[in-house]
Amino acid sequence: WQTAARAVLDKYAATLWTPEGERAREWLHTRGLQDDTLRRFRVGYNPNVIKLDASKWGLSPDYPLYVQSGIIIPTITGNAVWKVNIRRPVKPNEDAPKYVLIRGSRPTALFNADRLITGAPTGIAEGELDAMLLQQETDRAAMDFSSVTFGSCSARSLHWAELLRPAPRRLIFYDQDGESDKGVAWLMETLTPAERVSWNNLQAGDKDLTDYHQHGGDLGKLAQGWLA
Repeated sequence: WQTAARAVLDKYAATLWTPEGERAREWLHTRGLQDDTLRRFRVGYNPNVIKLDASKWGLSPDYPLYVQSGIIIPTITGNAVWKVNIRRPVKPNEDAPKYVLIRGSRPTALFNADRLITGAPTGIAEGELDAMLLQQETDRAAMDFSSVTFGSCSARSLHWAELLRPAPRRLIFYDQDGESDKGVAWLMETLTPAERVSWNNLQAGDKDLTDYHQHGGDLGKLAQGWLA
């Protein structure tokens, strides 16, 4: 599975930087993600749904193995590929999941967990794109800070949460839409003490870190304010 996953990641990481990946890059740029951040986290793009031979991934051939079209977001920790998440091009009124995993992924694997080796204060974002943005902006502010995510507000793992316990401060940057409250409560109970970060939404309808950043908020200053 590791060998096959790495081949897929290499292919689509290259595709992102071709003319075929231009629209995907533009969409990521509108979210505030810079090219060096996309390369650092090995973000890729798959323009078309493909069906693969599951047996070549070490998986049962009784079930199909698909790579959906969309933004490819790998979780690589300790030189192992733990998860490959795909942000699909779903329209706002479309009743379909925005994110799908490649079969064989570990759904709750902690994204950017290698950064925790620094022993810095840690921010827990709700999803990978928010975690990348938070890491990018705290790095830009020259902060000693780690940004991670379990992948969603409902993803929970006691095993991976243990990696967060040594952090001197644990800040939760989950969405401010009410739907994340149960996930926040689990983190605060599991990783006591942990703090939920709040911010003033800059426009009506804002709910997450990306909204805040897109409308002029400074994520570096936001994190610094909570750590002061």
